[in-house]
Amino acid sequence: MLLKFQRSLEETVRIVKWSPSAEQLIEIAYFIRSNPNDLKDLSAFICETCEDVTLMFFEGQDYSDLNSLLALARAVIEESE
Repeated sequence: MLLKFQRSLEETVRIVKWSPSAEQLIEIAYFIRSNPNDLKDLSAFICETCEDVTLMFFEGQDYSDLNSLLALARAVIEESE
């Protein structure tokens, strides 16, 4: 589940390079659960939580994948508890 969540984050947030730990991914999942509709804050949180993150930013980014990401975040949290 964590790998699927990580891949979804990479697609949704447009992460080019990073190496998050399992603990960091779970921390990001909790953040998403608390802030499900804010891609900008999510990007900032990922950059604060993980070292050496490279993101691509585009104007008019697609927010439709956030619902899928929220569902995966909830599944990751349930699995970790």
